[in-house]
Amino acid sequence: MLRFKSESRVSALVAVIAFIMPIAAFAAADETVGTVPVDPLSPETQEAIAANTSSTNLDVLEVTGSRIKRADYESAQPVLSINREAIEKTGLTSIGDLLQNLSEAGSALNTTVNNGGNGSTEVDLRNLGSQRSLVLVNGHRWVNGLRPNSSSSVDLNTIPISIIERVEVLKDGASAVYGSDAVAGVINIITRKNFQGVEIRSQTGGFVQEQDGFSQQNSISFGNVAGATSTFLDVSYTLQEPVLAGNRDISQLPLRGTGNTRGSSGTPQGRFVFFPNVADPDAANGTNACRADGFCNLTLSNGAAGTNEGDFRGFTNADRYNYAPLNYLATPNERASIFGSVNHDFGDVLFGTPVGFSGEFLYNVRKSQQQLAETPLFIGDLSGNPPNDTTFVAADNPFNPWGQDIGRNNDAGTPDPADDFGSGLIGRRLTEAGPRIFDQNVDTFRFGGSFKGSFDLLERFVSWESGAIYAESQQSQKLQGLVNVQNLRFGLGPIATCNNVPGCVPVNLFGGQGVNGGGTITGNMLNYLTYTGQDSTQTKQSVIYAYLSNDLFSLPAGVVSAAYGLEFRHDSFEDSPDPLVQQGFSSNNRAKPTKGSQTAKEGYLELSVPLVSGMFLVDSLDLSLAGRYSDYSRFGSNSTYKIGARWKPYQDLLIRGTASTAFRAPSVSELFLGASDSFPEAADPCSDYTGANGGTPADATVQANCTADGIPTTYTQLNSQVLEVQGGNDKLTPEQADTFTFGFVFSPEFIPEFNFYTDFYSIELTDAIESLSSQEVLNNCYLTASRRNCNQISRNNGTINQISNILFNIGKVEVQGIDFAADYTLPWFKDFGVFKAGFNSSYLLKYDESFPDATGALVTTELAGTNDGQRPNAFPEFRGNADLGWSQGPMRASWTLRYLGEQTEACFDGLGPSLTAQGLCSEPDADPSKSKNTLEGTFYNDVQFGYNFEAFKLDISGGINNLFDQEPPFSTSAFANSYDVNTYDIPGMLGYLRLKKSF
Repeated sequence: MLRFKSESRVSALVAVIAFIMPIAAFAAADETVGTVPVDPLSPETQEAIAANTSSTNLDVLEVTGSRIKRADYESAQPVLSINREAIEKTGLTSIGDLLQNLSEAGSALNTTVNNGGNGSTEVDLRNLGSQRSLVLVNGHRWVNGLRPNSSSSVDLNTIPISIIERVEVLKDGASAVYGSDAVAGVINIITRKNFQGVEIRSQTGGFVQEQDGFSQQNSISFGNVAGATSTFLDVSYTLQEPVLAGNRDISQLPLRGTGNTRGSSGTPQGRFVFFPNVADPDAANGTNACRADGFCNLTLSNGAAGTNEGDFRGFTNADRYNYAPLNYLATPNERASIFGSVNHDFGDVLFGTPVGFSGEFLYNVRKSQQQLAETPLFIGDLSGNPPNDTTFVAADNPFNPWGQDIGRNNDAGTPDPADDFGSGLIGRRLTEAGPRIFDQNVDTFRFGGSFKGSFDLLERFVSWESGAIYAESQQSQKLQGLVNVQNLRFGLGPIATCNNVPGCVPVNLFGGQGVNGGGTITGNMLNYLTYTGQDSTQTKQSVIYAYLSNDLFSLPAGVVSAAYGLEFRHDSFEDSPDPLVQQGFSSNNRAKPTKGSQTAKEGYLELSVPLVSGMFLVDSLDLSLAGRYSDYSRFGSNSTYKIGARWKPYQDLLIRGTASTAFRAPSVSELFLGASDSFPEAADPCSDYTGANGGTPADATVQANCTADGIPTTYTQLNSQVLEVQGGNDKLTPEQADTFTFGFVFSPEFIPEFNFYTDFYSIELTDAIESLSSQEVLNNCYLTASRRNCNQISRNNGTINQISNILFNIGKVEVQGIDFAADYTLPWFKDFGVFKAGFNSSYLLKYDESFPDATGALVTTELAGTNDGQRPNAFPEFRGNADLGWSQGPMRASWTLRYLGEQTEACFDGLGPSLTAQGLCSEPDADPSKSKNTLEGTFYNDVQFGYNFEAFKLDISGGINNLFDQEPPFSTSAFANSYDVNTYDIPGMLGYLRLKKSF
């Protein structure tokens, strides 16, 4: 666990402030200290634009979704703008957390993801995956983050929230303008500019009742505008302390309400599944400890020493290990960054035309951590370990009470008690070693610069920009609490092998936690078995670009404008797992190294064509066209287009629509990812397929398929988790998408300061880069006669050794929905201050996934309104945010309501006793496999109050998120914690206090 002493926090902050104050003092010397320019996209600015369309001095804007400079912010595509005031109302310290709360956003990786996370936070628009949402900063790509074993999405924790002026969310495909990845939409983060003075901010918070999860965010920003030069510099520090799953009622068990029945079979007391070489095992170990054929399922008796056969009894579900309390609900996360930008106008230096320079740099450091329960060791030929793992307990291991091999099939045939007493499985939780801890140190560096200017050509306005960007992100990860499996193999014997290996220590897996509570895996054994691993990952990006935007010619309705551009981009990715992990000699998931790169050369053309204006029911009618050609070094060329129309029947109503194609090029990690292990849960259709062990026999097709594969009739799946070997595929081609939007904006003159927006969207994604789940692979092989995907399954004596599951271009995803939004300044209470209300919501009409079945035909699954914690994805049909703000003089307050609609999930996991029998399914069925559970609609209420002491240039605000302590809905399919951590907040009221001082 990361632990930070207050002294170290203070010293770090003092060091930062000491460094920055001399520069801040210089900035404060300007006579216009403390002034902040009007947001160029504020309502005031838009009104000014509308009132001055004929002004020759009017500044032009580049709106997200288009490279054409224009004076009108309204475009054919729907764009949501989140200004700095709205960002500060959330009380959040990560822009990623804020964006995940949008109604347009789906489930995505964040710092509440412990098992499978790495401290990153991503954004997923339209539930299509974060890799299909393009993230820009000031209109340019941001370097991808480093999630485990891959680099396909931006880590928003590399962008400090203190530098952000506003965020524009384009809710439409935009590959024709921006290239790859802009399938579901675009996030464009605009940084602060033209800021003058000094601003110091400090915020602290934590969960009010539980007294944990403390956080702080401190920053100092200063800027100066002096003549032709403006500068901005920001230094920030953010700290999030952990929340343990054991500190919340809902997450104290692997699945609430099931006791230990969903815990791990890898327990401190051990689990021993094998054929004991004794005449009557039940006589020594209790009735029902063994099957009729002598196959036993044993554990250490309470208080027993584990030195003889009689010290063991039958294993039951009550013996399973509760691993949940040690896991994190909020993972520790510490970030420090420095960001700077400069803009300078050189004047008319290029053939008498103006030239300017813009540059920016960022250096961000992140320390993050995840914690899992102690390492569970599973060894033996029935453990499901990789085929090359031959670890077993030798008969002459000095601690082996049975005096026989355990975990090895001596004759390499079908396990048979008549001639083979070695085949089996041992599970042992290594509590003596403490929890597994994964520490990341991530450095992200980015700098870029561009020259820009404008000139008149044949009395037409022309603007140009040319620049370059370089960025890289490097992660080093330390893995503590791991086991050297090769040393474990030597320590378990045969004893002659151990004696011949320098430093080998015989290992005792049979004594459990010991008679007196101390573990019988001694310090010497631990020193021999455990080790600290180290791996590293790196991604780099280089971009060179040149843009041109100009007016072409005039039509009766206005000027035809165009934008052209060329881009060159080079991306590389390298992943170097720990050496023991690479060799398969570690208890951590095996992974192979990855290294690769690709380049893209692209060109685009965009046109804005005014067709009609000033006619009856056609105040204006404009057409926008865009096309892009991309040439990738790995898979060749690709073309996309976009058509948009904007029609104003009259001034109060705007009707808009777009149709486009989009694509996503496979990332370097998807192309070249080395083999890596995962352990998902999957039910083997061949487990007890004949009913020989007391189960229900499978149907004739399954029995025939299992028999054909030589699976023993007595085989039973012992571990619900199977080894899945994932990997990249250098034969991947780009994903393709067709997108469509249609909607309107209504701003009636008879209701001042009221706006209503609605947009329908449709996205059809084909050639999706996906892999089938292990369960789908098993079902396709055994449930039908066509036997598809069987070549991906490897077995040993019936037990699944591994399922190979690399990425392919398979399947199709279809998404449709409607967005609704409105904002209104209430006119009725002006004597009591200014009241502003607004809401933003999204209704999911359709979310269908289609993947090939056993015959190769696409089978469609309707997911709208469902939740599947194993993906993890949540598909509520309705998401909405509403807020009410009030201000009067120096006082202000806000109330924000967030809503996630109800979802249904399967209420069956194949384990016993069933979830239905335990009363956990809201929609039980007589057949437990058909039971359902409903996740009720969830409301979160957030409030904030603030006061501005203008005389002191001091602003104080504070608030509580989740004011009414709403608990997330209970989920039976959640991967952990009994709720969907990707979608719902950590239980508890989160309070915070923020101070902002200007100079």
